[in-house]
Amino acid sequence: MNLLILSDLHLEFSLLNIDTTGVDVIVLAGDIHLGTRGIPWIEAQSKGLPVIYVPGNHEFYKGEHSRVLRDLRVACAATPNVHLLDMDKITIGDVEFLGATLWTDFALYRGTEQSVLSAEGYAARGMSDFTGSIRFEARGVFRKLQPRDTIQMHIAARQWLNNELMAPAQRKRVVITHHAPSRQSVAPQYQDDPLTPAYASRMESVVQLANLWIHGHMHDSFDYTVGECRVVCNPRGYAPKGRGAENLEFDAGLVLNF
Repeated sequence: MNLLILSDLHLEFSLLNIDTTGVDVIVLAGDIHLGTRGIPWIEAQSKGLPVIYVPGNHEFYKGEHSRVLRDLRVACAATPNVHLLDMDKITIGDVEFLGATLWTDFALYRGTEQSVLSAEGYAARGMSDFTGSIRFEARGVFRKLQPRDTIQMHIAARQWLNNELMAPAQRKRVVITHHAPSRQSVAPQYQDDPLTPAYASRMESVVQLANLWIHGHMHDSFDYTVGECRVVCNPRGYAPKGRGAENLEFDAGLVLNF
């Protein structure tokens, strides 16, 4: 099965044409466009091929989290070849795809001076997710999304993935998340950045249960293994018109034979 792997296209900055020649399934690991605005592009570019779409954090920008997720589910359900996965799974051929946005636990630096509490504080002050770009409804009250909200979402997604992957495998398994599952997905210049715990978590014990793990969120490319599981990230990053892709290693035609 040939998988076209893409993430962080940020089509709100500029559009992109993709070549689907020889592709069996398109995998989109989040941050494709704001809200449901990426669905028409996905439908046009996919040419009827199956698409696995996991929402990233930017899909929720300028909206309320639960309502955007609901709207995405409705829009994808109306587009038969596009499968939105957020703590969902689907089997295509002999491959089971499991997907979740994932978020993070802010515990990337556990055992160092960076405590979870301080990591939450940095994110709350310095990351657009938590300074008003995403709204969150709690007990009927609309407010800014907070790190504690995403920690709870991470815990639920992590437990779901672990339970699914611990079950006896009937076929090959591909996991797609937006946020990164390992510190190996952190570029050297960000290894000690106080905001990095909002981008990745240490989930190697879960990762090694899968055959392939695809993620986004980082705007750097990665390809490495955890145990026997291959981990791949192929993001475009921000691409303002006339300036090209932020990630110079981005490959718009990255196809893995799986």
